[in-house]
Amino acid sequence: MAFGDNRKSGSKLNISALVSSTEAETTENELPISLLIPYNEGNQPFRLYNEEKKAELVESIKINGLLSPIIVRPLGGQYEILAGHNRVEACKALGITRVKSIIMNGLTDEQATLVVVDTNLCQRTKLLPSERAHAYLMQQNALKAMKVKATV
Repeated sequence: MAFGDNRKSGSKLNISALVSSTEAETTENELPISLLIPYNEGNQPFRLYNEEKKAELVESIKINGLLSPIIVRPLGGQYEILAGHNRVEACKALGITRVKSIIMNGLTDEQATLVVVDTNLCQRTKLLPSERAHAYLMQQNALKAMKVKATV
């Protein structure tokens, strides 16, 4: 389901509908790694990969290139990474200076939080219980700030 799709998927929370807005616009571009900053000023709530998993990602990118773009939003002349911190770290290790990026313009802080949480909950197979609990709390707080009534 693409961002902006307003259909409901069963009883699940439809993050796409909550992230889309008339001001939000998504573009794709290659961005210099030097312009990328971690989500939430370095207080990334999810652990980066351990050395073994990072080495696997580095090897994959070395052989195949970066297959999935990262997701960012403009923030003060730079771009805040919403999804793809590990891919960026792997690219840095390989000396890559530009990465494919999906740029989400016009996101509120709450919408950005929903993107961070949703991508981590959907893509990661191994989350610590504390990370999962923190993710759901972040999601709940973002929804509350957006005045969305939903059960998380």
